[in-house]
Amino acid sequence: MLSIPREGSAVMKNLLSIEALTAQEITSIVELGANLRKNRGASPQVLVGQTWALIFNKSSTRTRVSFEVGIRELGGSVMFLSGADTQLGRGEPVKDTARVLGRMVGGAVIRTYAQADVEEFAQYSHLPTINALTDEEHPCQILADLQVMHERLGGWKGKRVCFLGDGDCNVARSWMWAAARLGFELTVGAPKAFQPPAEFMEKLATDKVKLEESAAKAAAGCDVVYTDVWVSMGKEEESKERIEVLRPYQINGGLMKTTYIYRDPRDAMLSAFDYGKRVLEKQGRPNAFSHLTDFQKTMDFFSEYVQGWEAWMQVPGVLKARYEDLLQDYDREAAKLVKFLGLDPASEAVVAVIGKYRPGGQVQGQQGTHFYKGQVGRFRERYSAEEQRILAEKFGKSLLKMGYEI
Repeated sequence: MLSIPREGSAVMKNLLSIEALTAQEITSIVELGANLRKNRGASPQVLVGQTWALIFNKSSTRTRVSFEVGIRELGGSVMFLSGADTQLGRGEPVKDTARVLGRMVGGAVIRTYAQADVEEFAQYSHLPTINALTDEEHPCQILADLQVMHERLGGWKGKRVCFLGDGDCNVARSWMWAAARLGFELTVGAPKAFQPPAEFMEKLATDKVKLEESAAKAAAGCDVVYTDVWVSMGKEEESKERIEVLRPYQINGGLMKTTYIYRDPRDAMLSAFDYGKRVLEKQGRPNAFSHLTDFQKTMDFFSEYVQGWEAWMQVPGVLKARYEDLLQDYDREAAKLVKFLGLDPASEAVVAVIGKYRPGGQVQGQQGTHFYKGQVGRFRERYSAEEQRILAEKFGKSLLKMGYEI
C-alpha cells in the first residue's frame, strides 16, 4: 500500500497544502514519486476497485491529464466533474456535496478557487483529498518541482532557489512554505506591489525566504531559477497592467547565460529513434520519439532539428557548441564554457563538474550526461546509401552550414 507516514502512527490521508506538511512528509512524497517514475509500467495496483473524482472548477491540461493517467496506472478509474457538472455550480454547500461523494467514490482531486473549499470538502467527505490548485497554494506543482531537484541536483540541501514574477501567487506561496519546511534558501524577486504581505511573512516565520525587487540580484548565484504565468485564471482584467509591471522579471537571455549544444542531425535522429524504441520495449508505452518508425518520419524530425538550429543561430549572447567538439576536445570546449559563464576555472566546484561530465568518465544511466556513450557518424552504418543520398540532397546546404561533411 502506498502511504506517507506522519510523525507518530497516523497515515497521511489528505494533501491540502505544503504549509500543512512536515519536512519528513515532503521528502517521503518526493522519494515515492521518483521511485514510481523510475519504475513506471510496473506501478503497484493500490487503487484497484476505486473510482476517484476529479472536481475541476478551473480548467487545466497538464494537471488533469497527469492525475487521470496516474490514477489509472495505479489501478483506479476516474470520474471528471467540471463546475457545470455538479450542484456546486448552482450554489450547493461544499459540505453537502462532500457528504454525497463520500459515500460513492474512493478519493477526490480538487482544482478550485478557495482553499477553504478544499479543506471543507476533506473534512465532511472523509475521503483522501488532494489539492490540485487553489488561489492560496499549488502543492502538487511544487512537489513535482522538488522531485526534479531531487533527481537532477541530488536534492535541495544547500541549494538556492529563485522565484521571479508575482511573488504573492499560489505557486510562490507554496515555494515559500517548501523553503520554510525544508531549509533551503529561496529569494522571491518581485515588484513591491507583487510581494507577499507582511502578515504572510510573519506567519511563514523563517529566515530562509528573502524578498528582492531586482530580478538580477534575486537570480544571482542560484541553483534554480523559476517563474510562473503572470496572469492566472480570475486575473484576466489585470492582464495589461501585470504584463507591463512584470516584464523585467522574465527569464531570458538578458538574465541568464545560455549554452546551445547541437550535433549532426543524422546522428541525433538515430539517438531519438533508439531511445523511443527502448522506452516502448522496456515500459510498454510510447514517448515523444517512439513514432520515428520509418524514414519519412525521421525526415520530418530532421527538418524540425535544422529549423531549431537556424533559430538558435540568430539568438545573440548564446554560446553555441557542437556535441562532436565536446567529445573530441573536451578540455578546450569546457574552458570556453567556463570563460563564458565567468567562473573561476581553479574553483573546486568547477573542477568537480568538469570531471563529472568528462567523456568516458560517467556511470551508464546517469541522467543528462550522454558523453560516455558518444558516437560520431553512426548514420553511415545505419542508413542505406539511398537514404544518405536523399538526406544530402535535401539538407546538404544546412549540414555544411552546421559544419558537417555530407
